[in-house]
Amino acid sequence: MRQRSCEALRARCREICQRQDRGLGSCDGVTGDISVMLRFSDGSSQQARFWNGGPVAAIVALALESAWAKAMQPPGVILTTGTPPAPLSLDAAITADLMRAVIRVWEGDAQASPSQGPLLRAADAAAGRPQEETPSPEAVPQPEATPPEAGQPQPVAGRGGAAMSSEQSGDESREAAIRQVMFVASQPRDSAVVALQESNWNTENAINRIMDAQAQAREALRAAPRPAPTTRTSLPLSFQSPQLRSGSGVGTDTLKDCGIGAALGTVSACFVFVWVTLA
Repeated sequence: MRQRSCEALRARCREICQRQDRGLGSCDGVTGDISVMLRFSDGSSQQARFWNGGPVAAIVALALESAWAKAMQPPGVILTTGTPPAPLSLDAAITADLMRAVIRVWEGDAQASPSQGPLLRAADAAAGRPQEETPSPEAVPQPEATPPEAGQPQPVAGRGGAAMSSEQSGDESREAAIRQVMFVASQPRDSAVVALQESNWNTENAINRIMDAQAQAREALRAAPRPAPTTRTSLPLSFQSPQLRSGSGVGTDTLKDCGIGAALGTVSACFVFVWVTLA
């Protein structure tokens, strides 16, 4: 199911790119005058170039040809830029504002992904198919403000209250930045806090710092030399003991020496016996 949805999304993106005039829909990532950096959710990155005025679907088409997409087979794709991350509309055009921008690529849902709707509407418009109107959200009723009761004391904000409110808002913004770095960079809270402190609490710089460190670590692992396999060498037969050459507890040379000694002893004993008898 995921693979079929991914193939359908890839075909739609190519269809949008092919309908662009003047070759602005090139999705090879090699030609173009707008240079961007694609950062995928697994930490990998890819440098690419697109034409100014081309469709954003060209970026999606290139992302779906990456190693990340071949491994994940995403049914939908979400593109975000800036800090805080804002979704990139897929029915928009590539502009000079994306020059040297970092575009993050996330997996989206084929049914409820915010990137899937604009992409399908753009594909339908390019193919001349009728588009479904999106219903406007219903207005949420607001509670009516009731006047304060007579004689009820009202809180008065003093200078201490203003300072406390400012401190609370600062803590809330830092907490939001920590959660954002943890979500985008897939890091624990301690690592996210350290990266933010080193980046002066700039969320985008902290995320880029973490992802650059991950990329450098992967490159270092690939470039690390692997240990050579160990080989066992055997001694030549001239350096081995007689026991090892014979393959048993007693060597053939030892057996030969024992046999010769026994024979000489027997001959000596017989000679002595004959000489005593004759005498």
